[in-house]
Amino acid sequence: GERLDIGVTSLSPWEQLSRAHRQVAFAEDLLSSWVVESSGLLVGSHAGLRIRDSRWDARQLCVGDVVGVEVSESGELRLEVNGELRASWRAQIPKEARV
Repeated sequence: GERLDIGVTSLSPWEQLSRAHRQVAFAEDLLSSWVVESSGLLVGSHAGLRIRDSRWDARQLCVGDVVGVEVSESGELRLEVNGELRASWRAQIPKEARV
């Protein structure tokens, strides 16, 4: 089936390539990343980062939906659909991370 992963990274594509020294196959393989999988599982490049919010299921999206991602001041990752909060994760994204 189809899959939609969405998230943020604090490194530019050029920084990713120069620092990774390996091929990146999936979004969660990116350095300094926080990625929500279609199933609502937050993963990333930080050891042990596995948080699920069962409210998020990308399969529930419809044609024309607008998906937004936001990082709060407290480092929380939030997903909205059509301006409505659908899910959030305590991702602990550092304030100094430029995402």
